[in-house]
Amino acid sequence: MEKVVSKHILVSSNGVRYKHPEEPVIAKLLKHNAPDMVFHFNYRTKFNEMWDDADLKREYAYETRYPEDGGEGITVDLMQ
Repeated sequence: MEKVVSKHILVSSNGVRYKHPEEPVIAKLLKHNAPDMVFHFNYRTKFNEMWDDADLKREYAYETRYPEDGGEGITVDLMQ
């Protein structure tokens, strides 16, 4: 994770198959890229909603973005 240098991280997993994102991965990203990191989640799930905790966000200086209720997350077109 030391080689991933970005302030914006897209997490596109509904967690059904592998229960992603795993806590150690998010923690490592925060350790090496904070402060001011923004996690963009394509789904709000029981596997990622813990990261929307106000105390955690304040302590580790990051933000979270989730789709609006019933809305769609970010779409990335890699073919253009």
